[in-house]
Amino acid sequence: MLLDARLARMFCVMAEELHFGRAAKRMFISQPPLSQAIRQLEHDLEAQLFVRTTRSVKLTRAGQLLYDELQQMEHQTGHIRSRLRAIAMGMRGVVRIGVTPSGLYSNFSTVLRYFREHHPDIDLNVTESSTEIMNDKVRRGQLDIGLMRPLAPMPGVSTQVVYREPLRVAMRMNHALADKMIVTGQDMQGMSLITYDPLRSPYFHYLSTQWLDRHNVAARHVQGGLLPTILALVDGEMGLAIVPSVFAQFKSFGLHYAALENADAYLAELSVAWRSDETDPLVMSVIETLLENRTLFAGSGLA
Repeated sequence: MLLDARLARMFCVMAEELHFGRAAKRMFISQPPLSQAIRQLEHDLEAQLFVRTTRSVKLTRAGQLLYDELQQMEHQTGHIRSRLRAIAMGMRGVVRIGVTPSGLYSNFSTVLRYFREHHPDIDLNVTESSTEIMNDKVRRGQLDIGLMRPLAPMPGVSTQVVYREPLRVAMRMNHALADKMIVTGQDMQGMSLITYDPLRSPYFHYLSTQWLDRHNVAARHVQGGLLPTILALVDGEMGLAIVPSVFAQFKSFGLHYAALENADAYLAELSVAWRSDETDPLVMSVIETLLENRTLFAGSGLA
């Protein structure tokens, strides 16, 4: 049987005051209705809640137990209301977010630390995935947010750039070009070059090919691959590779990273993607936070 909320309230006030007159005054009612309500509650519960004498009113053991339980229920109810309010306002919950393998190097760990510090009630469930797969998963609602490379978005998917960085050329420390601050197209002529798989990494394949074509570089393409595997191939002295500059700050594989001629004209971008019809306050709150704090992504050229 559910306890009548009105009777429970009257009981709690009476348990705190232990005086019918004071309790009735506190609830802005007369004493008879209060006495009747307590008798009704005792009848419903089949238990005596108060010991009444001409001089005092005391709680019975059953009454004390009921009071303690009601206090605990009130605390739990307040906690539930607080959590529900936080969820409704987009301040609590789990958000599924996908990130490209190369995007994980774009100081994504700083983003995670920021959320843990400033939004501890928001959990980011992170999945590594390719841009193509993320695009579809965001559209289908299997991911809430994608941090991916620019790709013609599917219908119903919105994107905004959060991070831009120039390209660099990665090489072994003992390479002939390792002493150069800026590598030109002429420097790259005839060099062995590790390229990107056009099917599995179309964005970086397109971006690096654009730079090579613009500078009329006739390199020897030795193999196509994906980041960060490409860096291991460079370390294995299979050739040079054009990569996002963020890898330079980690000194991945102990390689040397030199700037490319006209690199600012070929910026690698990372975008936030979400469903255009997204209405979840929590997801929209995370998106807003990412867009407002784009500088968390290392090397961002955005304001």
